[in-house]
Amino acid sequence: MKKIILLVITVFFTSCFNGRHIDSNLSEKATAVLRVEAKKQADVCKKYCWQEINILRVFKNKSSYRFAKTVEIAHYSWDDGIPLGLSTIYLEKYNPAKGNQWKLLGGKAQTGVSHFRK
Repeated sequence: MKKIILLVITVFFTSCFNGRHIDSNLSEKATAVLRVEAKKQADVCKKYCWQEINILRVFKNKSSYRFAKTVEIAHYSWDDGIPLGLSTIYLEKYNPAKGNQWKLLGGKAQTGVSHFRK
């Protein structure tokens, strides 16, 4: 009985912790959901800007790609990207034929970023 209670408590607190930094509606649409830190904005942009971020935690990954500690994420040049600081990002593949390139869900912060904190 004690093991069951401990298991229920562990599951409850784990789900509470994970839920604090995730938008469930965006998460359902995304292939990957990451907690990240952005330290600088993109340097060069054409149609897409490529912004390097540090990955703090992987909440969801439905792909076979293994994220490194840093990765470049694309967003449309005419929309906002990942704000500087901590945030949760929701990703889709930039090019489905290539598994190593990612962009914000919908190509912009409005549909690809939540839970921002400086």
